[in-house]
Amino acid sequence: MPKQLVNRTTKALWESLDERETRIEQMRSARVGRGRGHEAEPRALDEASTGACLITRDELRQLIRVYDAPVVSLYLEIPAKHPKAPRIELTVFHSLRRQVLEERRDFVESLDHDAKVTLRNDLAKIEAFLGESIPQDCTSLVILTSGEHLNRVIPLPVRVRDRLAIDPDPLTEPLEVILEEQRRVLVVHVTREDARFWTHCLGREQEVGHLRGFVPDVTVDRSRPAKVQRHRLTHLHWHLRSVVQATSRLLDEQHCEAVVLAGERTVLSKLEELLPDRLRQRVAGRFHTTDRTRHEFEEEVEAILARQRADQEAEALGRLAELRARGLVVSGLRDVVGTVNCFLVRRLYVSDRLDGPGYVCREHHFLSLEGGRCVFCDRELLPVQSIVDELIEVGRLHGVETMVVERRIDLLDSYHGIAAVTYPTEGSADGGG
Repeated sequence: MPKQLVNRTTKALWESLDERETRIEQMRSARVGRGRGHEAEPRALDEASTGACLITRDELRQLIRVYDAPVVSLYLEIPAKHPKAPRIELTVFHSLRRQVLEERRDFVESLDHDAKVTLRNDLAKIEAFLGESIPQDCTSLVILTSGEHLNRVIPLPVRVRDRLAIDPDPLTEPLEVILEEQRRVLVVHVTREDARFWTHCLGREQEVGHLRGFVPDVTVDRSRPAKVQRHRLTHLHWHLRSVVQATSRLLDEQHCEAVVLAGERTVLSKLEELLPDRLRQRVAGRFHTTDRTRHEFEEEVEAILARQRADQEAEALGRLAELRARGLVVSGLRDVVGTVNCFLVRRLYVSDRLDGPGYVCREHHFLSLEGGRCVFCDRELLPVQSIVDELIEVGRLHGVETMVVERRIDLLDSYHGIAAVTYPTEGSADGGG
């Protein structure tokens, strides 16, 4: 490098060694997370609460394995509490337990002595937990337990269908559906001095990071105001770069699908100029604020997600008319059930208001709106409270892309609340004949 250029560069250096080291350390911290580490499995249900939506789909799938003893999986809606009312959830649990033990009698009797003892103890500890330790402010509860090897209590602010299962592995499909429908979002609130990060899922939030920036005080070198301004702007630029690095890391670490940005208009404008394409494409929305409560933040995030969800539903359902003209759409609950039974559905769209009883053979994934016997095994079909829930679950087990429509159910009116996109077959417009 020419000597003159070296001299000009040296004169342009305005930061001290300490400032530079602080900046480098700040960038290092933003890029590298501490990680969650391995936590010991809780040994009791009252120690096992994850909080709302603190379990991700990846973490949930890690629990799917065969355990030494059967796994008890409980999905239970928690009704509103009334001081003089009996514990309804206990009554529901007793009914579910009696029904499932009867249905799974052959499986339970095939267990060895230790597994039977563990199962009996697990059912007893669930009953005790429901009588004493139900988390506050939850609409539903998911419990997965198998002795000391598996204990999970997951309170949810959304409704689930009451269900109890006793199997070699945990029943996770209903919870996976919930986590898939409710997007996990990283919220980034950035100011000139710092940035806070939290996850938002199922209407609940958890803070996951706090990044402090270094912006020099206005008293720095008052005799040279232009240089002071340049000094401050450069520090702001480095602060925002750290925010970008931290956002990218937390997006992956927290398994978030989208980002919501919050802060002053000018700060957000500068931040978005620094976003790489990977992050820019994941920004679900933004709102400008200088002083809001956490509750107001939550409402803003929910509003952004609701608008985005409505747009996604409208876009997806808008393609149905063309597919129907090509003979690739089946509508109405009865016809869709018949098509799912034949495993011919590739995408399913169903209104969240559609429901009704039905019958099922879970062993052979056969569904029916009327009672009778399974066409495969000739066993009596089991009555179920919601044939729609069973339909969604069977579909997902067979790789059907499913969208439960919440915002634009009006677009499903002409399909009687449910539409299925089928695979091309001989005789359809896209078929071979």
